[in-house]
Amino acid sequence: MASESNQVTQVKLKGSNYSYWSYLLKVYITGKELRGYLDGSVVAPRESDTNYAKLQQEWETNNARILSWINNSVEPSIGMHFSKFTSAKEVWDYLEGLYMQSNFAKRYELENVIRGERQDDKSVQEFYNVMNGIWDQLDLMDPLELRKLAIYQKVREEQKLVQFLMALRTEFKPLRGSMLHRSPLPSVDKVLSELVAEETRLKSSLLHSMQTQVVPVATQRPQFLPLVPSRATPPSGNFRVALDECSFCHEKGHWKRDYPKLRKKGILPSPNHFSQNSRNAQRTMNTGAFMTSGIALDSSHTSGVTHEDVQSMVTQQIQQLLDEVMSSPLPFPSDTPSLPESNADPDDALPSPSQVAPRILLLIYVDDIIITGDDSYGISKLKDHLYDKFEMKDLGLLRYFLGIEVAYSPKGYLLSQTKYANDILSRAKLTEVKVVDTPLELNVKLCLTDSTPLDDATLYRQIVGSLVYLTITRPDVAYAVHVVSQFVSAPRSVHWSAVVHILRYIHGTLSRGLLISSSPDLTLSAYSDADWAGDVSDRRSTTGFCIFLGDFLISWKCKKQSVVSRSSSEVEYRAMANTTAEIVWVRWLLRDMGATQSSPTPMFSDNKTPKAPFDPVMFPLADVGGASSYNRKAGSVLKIG
Repeated sequence: MASESNQVTQVKLKGSNYSYWSYLLKVYITGKELRGYLDGSVVAPRESDTNYAKLQQEWETNNARILSWINNSVEPSIGMHFSKFTSAKEVWDYLEGLYMQSNFAKRYELENVIRGERQDDKSVQEFYNVMNGIWDQLDLMDPLELRKLAIYQKVREEQKLVQFLMALRTEFKPLRGSMLHRSPLPSVDKVLSELVAEETRLKSSLLHSMQTQVVPVATQRPQFLPLVPSRATPPSGNFRVALDECSFCHEKGHWKRDYPKLRKKGILPSPNHFSQNSRNAQRTMNTGAFMTSGIALDSSHTSGVTHEDVQSMVTQQIQQLLDEVMSSPLPFPSDTPSLPESNADPDDALPSPSQVAPRILLLIYVDDIIITGDDSYGISKLKDHLYDKFEMKDLGLLRYFLGIEVAYSPKGYLLSQTKYANDILSRAKLTEVKVVDTPLELNVKLCLTDSTPLDDATLYRQIVGSLVYLTITRPDVAYAVHVVSQFVSAPRSVHWSAVVHILRYIHGTLSRGLLISSSPDLTLSAYSDADWAGDVSDRRSTTGFCIFLGDFLISWKCKKQSVVSRSSSEVEYRAMANTTAEIVWVRWLLRDMGATQSSPTPMFSDNKTPKAPFDPVMFPLADVGGASSYNRKAGSVLKIG
């Protein structure tokens, strides 16, 4: 028999946490089919029983196992009193009689905590997790008979809703009022999605409004630090906001980027110029976005810079510095190309590769920064400029960023999330499970109404959300995660089984990742496919595509189509149209980075019918809603295979 740890719960009994601890232990022992040893339904055999010796040995073995589990799941100061007991039931009754009386004091403490709990700087999801943990502990203290009453459950749900909404920040006040006036009142789980959507909208609005603020920053230049972790300090000085003052001429009524003389001379923001003179910069808000695919440049110019504890204020101020650097009034060469203003396609408005100046790319997430590019002098200049404003340290070549591990080899960069995947498995308690060969079971179709709803959907939502982030480097599970993510609002047991199947697959493929090849081949190619009416719930189809740059994957997507298609040809055509839009964007991005595609991009599909609209012989006059113009443009960038 496989070995198992004697400590069966991550929570040890300390006395005040008896309700939660006893719940966890009962669940575990019930799963081992040994619950009767606790409630007394399984007793020691009598000598008159048939096979007494065998039954006695079995009883003593199971009783000893449970005693061992209990002893190793409590504090030593509590376990030292168990020596006077011989059975697991006696120990269990002793603990229940000793600590059930203290539940009132624990309830009093939890009620005080939840009364004073506020959202403050936590996100809606983080605040919900905190409140839900307290509610779970309070629920465990209620008598089982009371928990079975429907009217009591309804009152508890309403109480939770009021507690949750009243503790939210003031910006949610309008939405909070509308929810409290609904009849019947929704549950906390149902309003969570609305609050998350409102939170996203508020962040977008704040991003737009913050772009009209100017923040002077005063700091001291730090000394160079060795490649060891250290704590950083935020910039000193007072922050004063001038809402309508130009940082160039110090007059009100316009911004520096709109200063007439600068625009007339062609001095537009450019990433090729750096300045350390001005202390004024435009303040914007970090959106926290991270691209799931991109272009890898020369590794010899890649650096990792990080500083800690300054949080979003640092991100905003670095954005100010970048705006300051890019809007510095330095003269342009006389042959600087001007970009035409027209409704033409972006491909036609970009300068040719020979005109593209050296590039520096900067990725900022809260207090972590990645700098890369093909201009080593410019990177050094930018880092010096950042040192003038912040205390930070250079960590050298990028190794780890936001859960993504970077390994270097002659073949290129290998991006992986092994530690992040292990953390997901640990959270789901699936670190020792049998692995499977596929992310999803074959020929299984999940439906909204299959099986029974989960009693608590929190873990499901947390795991699925983490799996979505894992697909950054694991495109092999992208479709499976796309499927299970459709049920986060009301997951059921069969949906959780599908998530467990994905985790078992990940457990067997932890070392997999995404290879960004060092091959000089920069030829773009794409693959498109779709399933017809694949979703049994609404009969909508799913589009899937992947785009390669040379021999490595740079973009992929699985998304359900917005309407029900009446034929497989219609489904495939929609998929190819979506893939075409992505190809046009990728070609524009590559051209902007100096890797112009000189030939049409081949797109491969397993259905010939959708290719007909691209054939000018079969459809010479087809123009429905501008379709002919779209097809002509697609024909200039695509080669349908």
